[in-house]
Amino acid sequence: MTFSTLGRRWTFTAFSVWRGHQPIRRLTLGAAAVRLLACAFLSAATGFAQKPQQSVFDVLAYGAKGDGVTVDTAALQRAVDACAEAGGGRVYVHGGAFITGTIELKSNVSLYIENGSSLVSIFGTEQKLHRALLLAEDQHNVVIEGHGEIIGYGGKGPRPTDKANGADDRPFVLLFERCKDVKVEGVTVRNSANWTCRFNDCSDLVFSQIRVISRVEPNNDGLDLSDCSNVLVTGSYFDCGDDGICPKSYKPAGCHNIIITNCQIKSESNGIKFGTKSKGSFTDISISNCVIRDTRLSGIALEAADGGTIERINLSNITMHNVNGSIFLCTEQRDKNAGPGHIKDVLISNVLADGVGEWKPDTSVWYFKVPFDQRIGCVISGMPDSVIENVVIDNMRFVFHGGGTLEDAAIVPPEKRNIYPEFNMYGITPAYGFWMRHVKNIKFHRVTADYINTDARPAFVLDDAEGVEIMGFDALTSAKASSVIRLINGRDISISNCFPRTSETPYLAVEGAASKNVVMLNNNFSRIKTPSLVAPEAKTALK
Repeated sequence: MTFSTLGRRWTFTAFSVWRGHQPIRRLTLGAAAVRLLACAFLSAATGFAQKPQQSVFDVLAYGAKGDGVTVDTAALQRAVDACAEAGGGRVYVHGGAFITGTIELKSNVSLYIENGSSLVSIFGTEQKLHRALLLAEDQHNVVIEGHGEIIGYGGKGPRPTDKANGADDRPFVLLFERCKDVKVEGVTVRNSANWTCRFNDCSDLVFSQIRVISRVEPNNDGLDLSDCSNVLVTGSYFDCGDDGICPKSYKPAGCHNIIITNCQIKSESNGIKFGTKSKGSFTDISISNCVIRDTRLSGIALEAADGGTIERINLSNITMHNVNGSIFLCTEQRDKNAGPGHIKDVLISNVLADGVGEWKPDTSVWYFKVPFDQRIGCVISGMPDSVIENVVIDNMRFVFHGGGTLEDAAIVPPEKRNIYPEFNMYGITPAYGFWMRHVKNIKFHRVTADYINTDARPAFVLDDAEGVEIMGFDALTSAKASSVIRLINGRDISISNCFPRTSETPYLAVEGAASKNVVMLNNNFSRIKTPSLVAPEAKTALK
C-alpha cells in the first residue's frame, strides 16, 4: 500500500520481526494502521499534532426554530448549557433569524453564528433583555465567531428626549464582566440600545475582523473596555453613533497592554478615546495602521480627567479624513477629591489628516448631533499642576479648515476643571493648527500644517511650555498673522532645521516675561523678511 504526504511517497508492505537470524512473527499493516502511521509521519514532518474535533451542539436539535417569529431564548440557552456541561464545544447557530432574550454564555463554549443567520433581540413590554443580549459573568475561554449577525433592539422603542445619552435601562448587545480568554471574531454586531459591546474587568481579549455598525441611538459606542488588560483589536470596522473604541477606567485596576491595529472607524463622537472615565492608569498602549473618517469629535483622544495616568502610548501610521479634533490630549480634574490626571511618555508618528474641522452632521439619523466650531485646531493641554510631558510628535501632515480672524488669534482659552473633557472644551483655539499649553519635554519634528480657508492665526501656539524641540516645521501662514509660531512664556525652546515658505510674517514671536533660553539654529530663513519678533518683556529670551 502506498500513501503520499507533503510530496513524499510512502510504501507499506507486510514485514517480519526478527530475533537473531530467524523471523519470529510476520506483521501485516491494515488500511487503518497505515492511515494512523501516515498521520504520525505527517505530524512529525509538519511539527503539528492533529487538533481534536470539537463537539457540536446544533441549536435546532434543542428546539430552536430560527423562523424570525418564535422566541428561541429557552432553546438557545439549553444548547449553551449542554455544551458547557459536556466540558465545552461549539454551539452551532444556523438556518435563520433566531429571536431571543438574554443568553448567558458559559466557559469553554464557542458560539458559532453561520453566515446568513442571526441572533435578533426580542422587543416589547413583556419581553425585555436582562442587561444584554449576550451576557457572560465570571467565565473563561468564551468564543463568539462566524460570519452571522447579532442584532440588538436599538431603534425599535420610543425615541428618548435625551438626544445625547438616550433612555434609561438600556441593554447592551454584548456584556462581559470579569471574564478571561475571550475571542470575538468575524461577526457583525448591530443596533444596540446602549453601548454596543461592553467588557468590564476582563483580560486576554481578542477582537478580530468584527463589524460593529450601531448608529440608531445617540450613545451607541462600538467597543468599551473598562479596566481591561491584554487586549488585541485587529482588522475590524466600526460605524458608531458615539465613540468607536473607548478604553475606560472606573477603578484603580486601569487598562493595560492594549493593541489596536488595522481598523477602520467612523463615529458621531470620537474615533478612539481613552477616558473620559479615568480613575486607574492606562499603560502600554499601541494604536497603528488605522483609518478614521467622518468623525465629529477627535480622531484619537487621550483624556486623563479622574486622577489616573496615561503613559507609554504609541500612536503610528494613522490616516484621518474629515475628523474634527484629530489629535487631542488633555489633563483635567473632574472630581476635586480624585486629584488631577496625568499624561506622559507618548509617541505620535506618521499621521496624515485632511479636512480637520470639515465633518458634516449625518442627518439620516434622528438624533443627529450638531458640529462644533470649525476653527478648533489640534489641542494638547495640561494644567499648571499637571503638565503633559515627554511627548514626541513626528512626521505628520495636517490640513485644517482655517478661517480664523485676528480676534481669534488674540483668544486666551480659559483654564478648565470639573467639566466633561472634549476637544472643544477650550473653544476656538488661538492657533489654526496646533495649540499646546502646560507642556514639558515635547519633541515636534517634521510636521506640516496647511489650511483650506485663509486664516489670520499662527500655525502653532505654545503657552507655558518647557523643554520643547521644534525641528523641520513647515506651515502655510497668512500675511495677516502675527507669526508662524507664537511662543508665550516658553523656557528652553529649540527651533531648528526649518525652511519656511515665502511670507511677510515673522517666523517666531516670543512673548511673556517668563520666556528664556530660546534658541534658533540651522534654519533657512531666506524666504521670509523677519525670522523673529521679540516682545519687550522677553527681550533677553532669544539666544
